[in-house]
Amino acid sequence: MANIIRTFLVEDHELVRHGIRALLEEYSEVEVVSEASDGIEALEILKDHSPDLLISDIRMPRMNGIELVREVKKIYPQVKTLMLSMHDSEEYVVQSIEAGADGYLLKGSSKEEFIKAIRKIMQGEKYFSGDISTILINHFAGERENADK
Repeated sequence: MANIIRTFLVEDHELVRHGIRALLEEYSEVEVVSEASDGIEALEILKDHSPDLLISDIRMPRMNGIELVREVKKIYPQVKTLMLSMHDSEEYVVQSIEAGADGYLLKGSSKEEFIKAIRKIMQGEKYFSGDISTILINHFAGERENADK
């Protein structure tokens, strides 16, 4: 992958945000172009940058990551989005996908899986960690089962 992936981080915990940035900066193909601590701040800053990828936490003050992804997909449909969360609840996963997230990764994932998710998403694919895939399968199987009744 010769192109640099211009990345925007949105995470309300400063220490976590800096840790994610440090991890990403280990890879020459990724450049963190900006950061924000919530969705409102992210939308303000986003006007002045053209990231390829937005990586966002879900639970944040003022505007959460799901609302942020929904807005970003409306205003900047070309921007890929990856949810990075400690929450593996079906509700958050499904809401993220419905908002337009291209991937969902748990914060407990390895850095190799994190980079793999970024690469897959930038290739136009969707990426969900194994635990999240199971949640999605169970959710949609349950919806189908209810529709058949």
